[in-house]
Amino acid sequence: MSCTLKSKDILENIVDGYVVGEDGKAGIRGVVVRREKDLLANSFLSGLASGFGSGLSESFQRDMVSPLGVVTETRSSDVFKKGAAEGVSNSFDRLSKYYIERAEQFQPVIQISAGREVDVVFKKGFHLQEGSQPLQLAQDEWRRS
Repeated sequence: MSCTLKSKDILENIVDGYVVGEDGKAGIRGVVVRREKDLLANSFLSGLASGFGSGLSESFQRDMVSPLGVVTETRSSDVFKKGAAEGVSNSFDRLSKYYIERAEQFQPVIQISAGREVDVVFKKGFHLQEGSQPLQLAQDEWRRS
């Protein structure tokens, strides 16, 4: 819990409790907002571009069957094209993995409209302290916290 004093000092303490909404039940109703949708879409598009680059790279080589087996050959005129296509494929593959890793880091957010009145229920007592002295807050200061 964070409390801002009139002196603009901020006191923070870990508390054990919960919030009760207007319906008298533990918790507050809200709308779940998931923000990773754009990252997943970018990952999908990057994956498509990576696949396109990989396919383009494969188009610049030929498979030839010989008595020794299958031999893959790239014409000297296509070496730079094949390299560029592989570079595009690798970079988009890395970008796709980056977007997936970022999406995994996001947590859903519960959006609650402002101005709602709730009750805070503390399961254990605690002291707010400023320096080494326990701080006694007035009733109206507790409500603003």
